[in-house]
Amino acid sequence: MLEEMEAISWFITTMQRAIPSAIAALSTLLLLTGLAAAERDSGESAVSPIRDRFIVGASFGRGSLEVECDTCEAAKLTEALSVAGHIGYMVTPRIAIVGEHWTVRYNARGGPLFDDSERHLVAQHMSTVAAQLFVTDSIWLKAGAGVGWHITDGDYDKDLPNFGPTPVNATGGERPDEMDTGRKFGNATFAAIGWEVAHNSIFAADIQFRVGTTTRADNRYKILNTGMNVGFNWY
Repeated sequence: MLEEMEAISWFITTMQRAIPSAIAALSTLLLLTGLAAAERDSGESAVSPIRDRFIVGASFGRGSLEVECDTCEAAKLTEALSVAGHIGYMVTPRIAIVGEHWTVRYNARGGPLFDDSERHLVAQHMSTVAAQLFVTDSIWLKAGAGVGWHITDGDYDKDLPNFGPTPVNATGGERPDEMDTGRKFGNATFAAIGWEVAHNSIFAADIQFRVGTTTRADNRYKILNTGMNVGFNWY
């Protein structure tokens, strides 16, 4: 039974490490496909996307998480999964207002933040309202702000004791120090740039670089997350 569990654990870890490589390969394939299409259409009028109403899209790729806090050394987790989705409306032919959610998730054994070989989860979520500017038919910029929250089993996120006056219970006896359950939400901002490597009048595939930051409301720590994603969009 123990050998079976170890085999399953090895398989899961191997697949998680293989996912970023597969994503990188897919990104390269889409890039080459877009370049080939551009070369094939040279001298011909390319089909431009028609962006006049709602837009919706999703992307996934390889991400990273960097934690900065007063009680830990800054550490960066690079083998993370980056996933984002958005829905919005074109207010002009070049500008859209979108609602977006972005998650960067690390789930593996050990890592710079942990001194053991156990499996740990570190994830950063961001829900924002953003403006997206299509500089050209193929290149866009996006920036937004909203709320972010952090999920981890790291020691840096554990509640700290309340070292104020010692509370007493109903019978006059002392109770143990209560825990400070400070908010784990914070202000979040992000920016992204993308290049549509292939598109037609209603669909586009792009490669995008994303960077975001969240500072917990009580300033206990700050999270910097990045992502290199492949995106799929419908207009």
